[in-house]
Amino acid sequence: MMMDFVFAFIKSPQTAIEQIAKHIPVAEEKLSWAKDFRWPTTQPYPNKEKRLYRAAQNVVELLSADLKLAQESMIYHIELLLLLREQMGSPKTSSMEYLYVMEELLKENSGHFHFIEKPFKAFYGMVQAPEIALLFEIESVKDLLRFEFIKMIEHDIFIKKCKNCERFFIPKGRIDAEYCDRIWGDGPRKCSEIGAMKRYGKKISSNPILDAHKKTYRRFNSRARTGKMTNAEFLTWAEEAARKRDECLAGKLPFDEFIAWLEQGRVRKARSARKEG
Repeated sequence: MMMDFVFAFIKSPQTAIEQIAKHIPVAEEKLSWAKDFRWPTTQPYPNKEKRLYRAAQNVVELLSADLKLAQESMIYHIELLLLLREQMGSPKTSSMEYLYVMEELLKENSGHFHFIEKPFKAFYGMVQAPEIALLFEIESVKDLLRFEFIKMIEHDIFIKKCKNCERFFIPKGRIDAEYCDRIWGDGPRKCSEIGAMKRYGKKISSNPILDAHKKTYRRFNSRARTGKMTNAEFLTWAEEAARKRDECLAGKLPFDEFIAWLEQGRVRKARSARKEG
């Protein structure tokens, strides 16, 4: 579009502005300074390069702003799709039913359809001999985003929003994946690894048995690292603690008895300290 505008502007600024205004209506206002300008036909125009540069710069700004709006609009539509899939999702819901419901909601707010308001130009063409396929003519970035969005719904491609980095991704394995595989921050862990740690931490904090075991494990591990108990003593204790934790989770060991056993090390240390004093 940019190159088409430049070549058209060299021949006729009016024609170039009219062409780009079909895709970006505000172009007429942005380029109003050149709307009535005509290149001299009798002699070379001394500031032709400057005028052309100014026009090209204006169009770059328009295209950048238009692309940003298109991206923001697409993000809104994807989030709306995710909400509909959460509310309507069932084996009986057809893929294109989501698009229908979305279009009805958008039409209520704007008065017109967004994705099915105009058809794409389609034709059969040769991709690579002798392969012939149905091809589509895409005229703008907005049409490209619209086309990709419709195809994503049509082919049941489940785009998700990572609960860690909040960026969109397509699950490679399980559809119910909540975290992407991108490197988080400066690394080295991926969002999926951080997500697993978050889930484990949440699981522990919501379970008093696991929470008590984790806190005591940390206390004994600290003793081993500071030399207050040998590594052999720590490993023996850790193995017994894991066994009793599992018994408590299975209901074979009362919670009070499990807590009392965990506290034995702290009680013995306190008594020993009083005796020495």
